[in-house]
Amino acid sequence: MRRIKSFRIFESVSTEIPGLMTAHEFAKEIGLKPEDCDRVAEWWSKNRPGIKIHYFRFRIGVLGGLVAPDAVAINSGGPMDPLFKLFLLLHESFHAVQYARGPEIHDGYFGSVVAGDEPGFTKAYKSAEREANDHAIEGMRELGFGDFVRNESRVRGNEYAARAVMPMMLRDIQKTGAKDIFELIKSQII
Repeated sequence: MRRIKSFRIFESVSTEIPGLMTAHEFAKEIGLKPEDCDRVAEWWSKNRPGIKIHYFRFRIGVLGGLVAPDAVAINSGGPMDPLFKLFLLLHESFHAVQYARGPEIHDGYFGSVVAGDEPGFTKAYKSAEREANDHAIEGMRELGFGDFVRNESRVRGNEYAARAVMPMMLRDIQKTGAKDIFELIKSQII
C-alpha cells in the first residue's frame, strides 16, 4: 500500500516545468548588468542552442538539474551569488550535452544507482561532474567572469559528493518509481 501511495504522489507531480525563460532573461533575473546579460545571451545562443532554461523556486534544496534532454532548471530560492547561479546554469547545461553524447548520464549516473553499483556510480558521477565543471569554468572565463572561478576548489566540491548523493538518489528513485534522471529530478524539485 505504501508503494502505491508513493507512486500516486509521483504521478501527481506536474510534468509542466515552470519558469521558462531565455538566457538574457535569466541573466537579468539573477541581477547581472545589461551588458553582461547581452554577453550571456550571445554565448548561450552560440554554445547551448536548443537548451531551455527554467528558473524557479524548488521545493527542496537542490540547486539545479537536468530536467529533459534539452532543458535545465536552476533554483531561484535562497541567497546565492548571481555568478554562482550563472556557473550552475553553465554546469547543468553541459549535462545536457553529455546526455546527448550517449549513455554516460542515463546508464552511468542513473543506472548505476538503480543497480546498486556504488563503484560504478562513484566513477560516473565524478567524471560527469568534473567535465561539467571544466566546461562551466571555461564558459565563465569566456564570459569575462574569470575572477569568479579563479579559486576552482570552491566550485568543484560537488565532484566529491558521490557517497552522499547515491543514497539520496536511491531513496528518491524507490519512493517515486522514477524511470530516468529526468523523472527523478522533476520529482525532487516540483
